[in-house]
Amino acid sequence: YNPTDPYSIERAYGGPDALREFVREAHRRGIAVHVDVVHNHYDNVDVHLKQFDGYGGGDNSNGIYFYEDEERGMTPWGPRPDFGRPEVRAYIADNIRMLFDEYRVDGLRWDSVVNILRYDEGAFDNPDGEKLVDEISEMIREEYPSKISIAEDAVGDERFDGSWEYGFHHAGPDGELGVVPQLVRAPGDTDVSDIAARLQTDLGFTRVIYTENHDETGRLNDKRRILTDVDEDDPQSPTARRKHALAGVLTLTAPGVPLVFMGQELREDQEFHDSNPLDWDSDAVSDGSIKLFRDLIRLRRNLDGQSAALQDTKIRILKEDPDKQFLAYRRYLPGRPEDDIVVLINFSPDPIEEMPFVFPRAAKWTLLVNTDDPQYGEDFTGQAAEWSRFDSNKLPVTMAPFSAQIFGVSKGLRP
Repeated sequence: YNPTDPYSIERAYGGPDALREFVREAHRRGIAVHVDVVHNHYDNVDVHLKQFDGYGGGDNSNGIYFYEDEERGMTPWGPRPDFGRPEVRAYIADNIRMLFDEYRVDGLRWDSVVNILRYDEGAFDNPDGEKLVDEISEMIREEYPSKISIAEDAVGDERFDGSWEYGFHHAGPDGELGVVPQLVRAPGDTDVSDIAARLQTDLGFTRVIYTENHDETGRLNDKRRILTDVDEDDPQSPTARRKHALAGVLTLTAPGVPLVFMGQELREDQEFHDSNPLDWDSDAVSDGSIKLFRDLIRLRRNLDGQSAALQDTKIRILKEDPDKQFLAYRRYLPGRPEDDIVVLINFSPDPIEEMPFVFPRAAKWTLLVNTDDPQYGEDFTGQAAEWSRFDSNKLPVTMAPFSAQIFGVSKGLRP
C-alpha cells in the first residue's frame, strides 16, 4: 500500500496489461474504476527516488524528490515529496495523466490530503502542498473534465468533487459519537439524536459516507468489523447481524454518496488484512445479507421507480424517541410527494408493538424493505403491522428489535 514507484503497476496484481484489461472489462459491465493515489508520502523501505538524480550532500540526503528538513520531510508512514519543486509537482501530475491516458481509469481517491496541505501531523500549513493541489485540480478540470477526484479527508474543499466524511462513521474527541459507535453500544444505550445529526447535512453529494472501510476495519489500525465489535464472542449472533443490517440501511438511505466496503455484503466478520482474503464461498451462509444489500442498492438507484427521493439530498427527521430508541426520517423531493421514502429504525433490544406513527400524509404506504424479513436471515421473524385501511396518515407500526422498515408510496393508488 505504501508506494515506492508510482509509475509501476504491481506485478502481483497482473502488471500494466492486466490493469488495462480489468478496466476494460469493468467498463463493459457499466462499472467505473477509481485508483487510490498516495502522494502525501512514499514508503520508508526501498525508496528508489532518494538521490535518484545524484543530487545531495551525502548518504543522508534525500535528493530533489524529497524535502531535506525533517519537519516537512517525514510523515508517520514515510518521506513526503518536496511539493515546492516544480519538477516534483510535474512528476506527480504526469502520474495522474498516466492513469487517465494509459489505463482509462474514471477517477481518483486521494489518500490523506491533509498530509499534503499540512505537515508535522497537521500542526503547520504547507503552501507547497496547496500549490500541488491547485495545479492538479486545475489540470483535471481543463484536460479531464469527466474524471472524478475524491479526497480522503478534505470535506468542503471545492478543488475535489467530494471527500470521505469521518463524522458520519465516528466523531467526538474520543470517537465516541457517530453512527458506528452508537450501533456497537450495549443494547439500550444508543443515542438516536446523535445518529439523526449524522444523517442531516449541507454537503449533499460532496460527502462519501460509510460504516466500514479499510482503515476502520483494518488489522493495521487495530480496528474490527461491526459484527465483531457488537459481539466479540459470536460475531454472527442475531443481535450482531441485525445491527449489521442497520449499518447498511443507514449508509444507503442517508444523503451523500454511499460506500460499501469489500466483504460487508458477505457479512465478513474478520478484520481487513492482506493475510485474510474474503471467503467467496460464504454465499451459502450469508446469502440473506447479500440479498438485503442488493435490495437496498436497488432502492438507492431507484431501479423500480419507487425511490427517486434517495437519489437526492433532502431529508427531514420525523421522530426521535430516546426512550424507545426509535428514529424516523423522510427522504423527499420538493413538489413530488409521490416519491417520498420513510425510514423507521428500532435501535432497541425490545420489539415495538402497534405503535401509532404519523406518516407525512395519508397515502397507500407500502413496506419496501423490512430488515427483519426471513429472506435476509433464516432466524429473522418478519414482524410488521398488517394494515386494513390506508385513509389516514396515522398508522400502527410493529417492528422487531434492532430492525428497520423502509416505506414508499404505491404509485397510481389513492387512499
